[in-house]
Amino acid sequence: ESGTGKELIAQALHRVSGRAGEMVSLNVAGLDDNMFSDTLFGHVKGAFTGADRDRKGMIASAAGGTLFLDEIGDLNMASQVKLLR
Repeated sequence: ESGTGKELIAQALHRVSGRAGEMVSLNVAGLDDNMFSDTLFGHVKGAFTGADRDRKGMIASAAGGTLFLDEIGDLNMASQVKLLR
């Protein structure tokens, strides 16, 4: 449910967890499959037209911390499958 404070709860849990890494939040509603993959997993230079440098994904950015995926129920099925794999 949108607007119920899920991110605030996630931030509170992250603070008390003792994780050394940062908390990274991403609202995935409306991301198409390609944008979702690129944002979450990153890419290397030359992977596609316009990829002029390596880009670390949000999963790597959240290593040692917390990754909060908001509105994951709105994510298309293909992207949900990629995430589970």
